[in-house]
Amino acid sequence: MKTLYILAPLLLLMGCNISNDRSINSNDSSQIESLKKSQLINLDSTKKPLNGQPSFVNGGVENLPEEGVVNFDYDKYYPGILDTVKERRITMANKVNMKPGKGITVTILANTSTSEQMFLCTHDSTSKLIDTYYIGISTMYDNGRAYTINKNIINNNTIAFDHVDYRERIGAKEMIMDTFNHFVKTIKINRLGRMTEK
Repeated sequence: MKTLYILAPLLLLMGCNISNDRSINSNDSSQIESLKKSQLINLDSTKKPLNGQPSFVNGGVENLPEEGVVNFDYDKYYPGILDTVKERRITMANKVNMKPGKGITVTILANTSTSEQMFLCTHDSTSKLIDTYYIGISTMYDNGRAYTINKNIINNNTIAFDHVDYRERIGAKEMIMDTFNHFVKTIKINRLGRMTEK
């Protein structure tokens, strides 16, 4: 637990982009406006990579990058899926490097914030949604718990999701994180894009 208390502030400082060499007069509205504009990025208008990731994708799901993209027509390519999400935050889609059948594209749709709710999806050659599988929700460490889901591509038509539930427990001298539950869900995708859990 000591490690967590030491790492948390350090990670917080590393995550903040603090620059001490820039001073701003809070009474000068032009300086404040300039700073605001320099901090904003309009993904729709720039269509340039953000941190190495594409910010916009033309065409259907076959053009999604494996790294994922935020600006996408989710209602068109993932109809009804996000209707099941209680709290829609940052939505992201990415292509999975699998080829289960001719013209079949496999993607993961994720609603993310401090947790990540994920769906595995298949689409035909026109990007029409064929099938959806609910993967689950992974969470960051909070209240002595964390839940992780990692994907493992077995082959062109099989993918596994490794679920691990971590919880805090009392160790010899301090609280430690330990595996509370662990299981693997394996999904097989047929050549028509239909999914079944093995």
